[in-house]
Amino acid sequence: MKGGEGSAEELMWLLEERRRRAGDIEEQLSSEKNPEVARGLKGMLAMLKDEIAEYEHRLDEMDDAGTDYDAEIADIDSKLKDVASQMELETDPVIRNNLEVSKRFLQMERNHLLIEKTQGAPKKDPMEERLEELTKRIEANTKYIADLERRLEKA
Repeated sequence: MKGGEGSAEELMWLLEERRRRAGDIEEQLSSEKNPEVARGLKGMLAMLKDEIAEYEHRLDEMDDAGTDYDAEIADIDSKLKDVASQMELETDPVIRNNLEVSKRFLQMERNHLLIEKTQGAPKKDPMEERLEELTKRIEANTKYIADLERRLEKA
């Protein structure tokens, strides 16, 4: 469990461990006679309670994100069905090839979402996300232009 403690199972384990330790410290605190030791135990207990609250919050965020993943995955599944039905009807090999590429891209995107849903998404910088989005758009436009050029050459 190094790094960001990504998966829900890891967070659950950490949460239970912190709760157990907090219970142990509360027991020690109730029987402690020395005020300085009690003050140290109170500080440790406060830190553990903060960690518990943070882990609970992160688990709640993961649960909320899970429903978003489900909706996105369902959307991709419907797009995959549409592409499959278009492929069955299409006779032009170039268009069939483009549909096959679209299908593979959608499958990769779906698999990526499933991995993120089960293992937790890595935290990304908003600028990195924006750059990634723009890069994908540019690549898609480049492929589209190349396809149009090929069609013009054939005509």
